[in-house]
Amino acid sequence: MTIFILAFDIKDKQVSTEKYERLKAELLNLNAHEVQSSLWAVNLNNTAKDIIDHFSNYLSTNDRLWVSAVRVNHYQYRGALSGTNNWFTFNKN
Repeated sequence: MTIFILAFDIKDKQVSTEKYERLKAELLNLNAHEVQSSLWAVNLNNTAKDIIDHFSNYLSTNDRLWVSAVRVNHYQYRGALSGTNNWFTFNKN
């Protein structure tokens, strides 16, 4: 399994709350953790392209999504949301 970081930007402000809730529900279903606003960590047995393809179903064509694999012990963060340290400790490969 690989830890990925997902960053997204929902452009359509009129439906942003509804989209965000659907996206958030799917992320939580996959045991992802919100590291910062609109930045999530998830541990999956997929490729970055698989993840883009999957989450594109939750976004409009003008929304933005970035997916990147995280190498263990090659990341740093400051000011992450509560539970981030525990999530990364539990999900290290």
